[in-house]
Amino acid sequence: MALDSVHGLYQLGISCNIQHAVQACPNQEGGEERTCQEGGGSRARTSSCRGCSCPVEEAAPAPQRVKLHLPQRLHPPTLLRLLQKKLLLLLSPKHLLRVKLHLLRRRPNPPLLHLHQKRPTSAPLDLFIEDKNDTSVTIIWSQPEVIGLSGLDGYTIEICKEGTEDWKAVNEDLQKSCRYVIKNLTTGDRLKIRVVAVNEGGRSPPVTLPEPVLVKEVADRPKVRLPRFLRQRYVAQVGDKINLTVPFTGKPKPVVSWTKNGTAVDTKRVNIRSTDRDSILFIRSSERDDSGVYEMTVKVDDFEDKASLTLQIVELPGPPASVKIADVWGFNVALEWTAPTDNGNTEITGYTVQKADKKTGDWFTVMEHYHRLNATISDLIMGNTYKFRVFSENKCGISENATMSKEEAKILKTGIEYKPPEYKERDFTEAPKFTTNMTDRATTVGYSTKLLCSVRGSPKPKIIWMKNQMIIGDDPKFRQICVQGICSLEIRKPGNFDGGVYSCRAKNDLGETTISCKLEVKQPVVADADKK
Repeated sequence: MALDSVHGLYQLGISCNIQHAVQACPNQEGGEERTCQEGGGSRARTSSCRGCSCPVEEAAPAPQRVKLHLPQRLHPPTLLRLLQKKLLLLLSPKHLLRVKLHLLRRRPNPPLLHLHQKRPTSAPLDLFIEDKNDTSVTIIWSQPEVIGLSGLDGYTIEICKEGTEDWKAVNEDLQKSCRYVIKNLTTGDRLKIRVVAVNEGGRSPPVTLPEPVLVKEVADRPKVRLPRFLRQRYVAQVGDKINLTVPFTGKPKPVVSWTKNGTAVDTKRVNIRSTDRDSILFIRSSERDDSGVYEMTVKVDDFEDKASLTLQIVELPGPPASVKIADVWGFNVALEWTAPTDNGNTEITGYTVQKADKKTGDWFTVMEHYHRLNATISDLIMGNTYKFRVFSENKCGISENATMSKEEAKILKTGIEYKPPEYKERDFTEAPKFTTNMTDRATTVGYSTKLLCSVRGSPKPKIIWMKNQMIIGDDPKFRQICVQGICSLEIRKPGNFDGGVYSCRAKNDLGETTISCKLEVKQPVVADADKK
């Protein structure tokens, strides 16, 4: 199989080794295979039976001439792999065993006969205007489709006025990028512009704008981009700094103007600063008079756009105009008041009501954030006299001062008289009675001892201590104490003769009682060694 190249193709020689299936003898199994090769390199194979002479012959297929279009810039090994894939689609898999490809020669294309000659590039592509104004034009383009082996050094941008052919380059050095700004032009001129690619081979064919360009800034309709938070009422307190930025678009630079409530803005109070992209409204220290509707207008030639914003400067409200006591009954007082004359440039959100007792003068809050102009104050204390005052409230806070009621409310003791209950007085008088008995005691000579007992009675009984039925009296050897009904008799360092029967007698107007005990005084025990 042989392939010839046409313009831009390759000439290849292809040799194919094809193996055909051997047809067996219909009479016998097996057979002997023979291969014969005749001129021209074509092959035919015959096979015959071992037992008979009936030949079976198959001839090789006739040569085919195929023309394939292949890419021009392929490396030879890559080209062979691509061609082999194409041949696999042409030959029958039944007969194809192996395909060998040989690259014979490459016939050069006519445009590439002189590869080593320096040639210019093709013309640049897609030249058009990106932007322009009164003194400059910005152009962009794409690089040439065909650059060649000489490469690309840069571009030359040329202009000439409409009606002439006096082309002049505007760039001294070659432009490397595909964008250029032609500056220092005269407003109103109509210019033709073209771009030429340059390399070692020379200048390429130029690419020219289809129509002359008028040197004048393209008018863009102005548009105010009012921020979202300024589309609603903007609220600030007195003394705050106001700094609002409003962006806009438009070409050439729009003329910006501001008005307040339909009149010019007072430049002594409000500062306006505008740039190419936005305008700033600035108030160093705001006052209530700065409130109003501000309108911003941007204008380009005969086109204009407007946007308005509402500025509200607020402060604390004044106190209610008046407060009066409408009625007093029981433990309740009905109050009424009127709205303040100065609401602080914003709506009143509520009222705060306080009361004070005339005795103490201390103020206590009884209602907060109350919305009505009347209220009932309850749970007042009977017999007290009260004063009341009311504060106004808005979004800035509570008014600094309050309005006080001229009248006072006195909670009277009407229809109520306190009668304490009568209780029968209880008689607590009783005759003396010992609640604790005295027990017999034993002590040692020289060791002090106490006798104790407890007694009750009303009126308080008189206590008398006796020894052997004789009143002890003020004998210093004995110490008598009676506290809260606890009676004690201390015998200081008793001797051999201090033993006996001691009695305690309790006596009052209702009677008397006596209690006794026996005291034994023993001699101390002396050891045998001490006796000797």
